[in-house]
Formats: sequence, C-alpha cells, structure tokens
Amino acid sequence: EKSSSPVESDGPSAKSCFISYYADTEAERNQALCLANTLRANGIEAMIDIYVEDDPPENWPQWVESQITDCDVTLLICSPRYSEILTSRTDGHVRFHGTVMYSLLAGASPRRFVPVFLGNDVPVQQAYVPASLQGARMYHVSILPPQLNSPGHESFTALYAFLSGQNRTPAPPVGRVVKLD
Repeated sequence: EKSSSPVESDGPSAKSCFISYYADTEAERNQALCLANTLRANGIEAMIDIYVEDDPPENWPQWVESQITDCDVTLLICSPRYSEILTSRTDGHVRFHGTVMYSLLAGASPRRFVPVFLGNDVPVQQAYVPASLQGARMYHVSILPPQLNSPGHESFTALYAFLSGQNRTPAPPVGRVVKLD
C-alpha cells in the first residue's frame, strides 16, 4: 500500500503552482479554493487569487502576471465559461490570464500549463481546453475535497504526483546483463 506521508526534505522537489479559474457561483469559487487548500496542506505551494483578494501586493494585472510567470505550473480550471472568456476578445481577469499564458507558451514546456476539471458538474471535454493545449495531459478532480491514494481520487493523486515530482510507479533498477552460453 502506498503511503501519503509527507515527503522528506531529501525527497522529490515540489513545484509551485498558480490556479487560474473563473467562477460564476460561490460553489465554483469554493471548488477552486478547496483544490488550492488541499494542495497546500500536502506540501505544494499553490496560489489562488482568493488568498489576496482584499489586499493584493500590487495591482491585479501585475499580481496575476507575476504569479503565472514566477510559478512552475499554472493549473487551468477548465469549464465552458472559463474557455469562452479565456479565448474571447473581452476584457476581464480571466482574459488577462490567457494573454499572459499565450505569451509564455512559445518555447515553454507543454507541462507548464495544465488543464484541470473540477467536480462532476463540468464535463471533461477537449473543447474547454485552450487550443494550444489540446492533447495535453488533463486531470479530472471529480470528488472534492480531494484525498491522496483513495478510491475515486486517482486523477487527483496523479496531479499531486506530477506537482510533487514523484512517479507513482517508478521503474525498478536495471539488473546485470546475463552472459549467454
């Protein structure tokens, strides 16, 4: 049985992440916050705008740009409305996330921006993933709050493994070559 104990300091190196999302409802906002809180509780330096919404250290566009630029990974919480705003020509904070993201995509690792679907209410559809990330690994965290190594939470555990720099099934050591007679 796999353990979900904290990783020792000489273990894998966790990535920092920024969570980009759009919420029409308080429930959607709470889902994104739940993901951020769970990641932080498990050693991932996750950041979301809710943590600083009353007092950002700088103006919002500068803060968002620095979060997306400075983190290792940006988690895109994909939904029909997020996709619509991200790719639209209208102004707004999600559209600004898209502008920064598209400027960084050139030359960036395809794992720099990670599509995530939250809850069972949002269907997992490629149509809701930005065109430049079509074919990227997607994660569907369907049960909230997510729990590591629990039945039904395999996608969250896979996302956590990626963010914490762990391989869920590491390759065994290579043995010695056998001399044939």
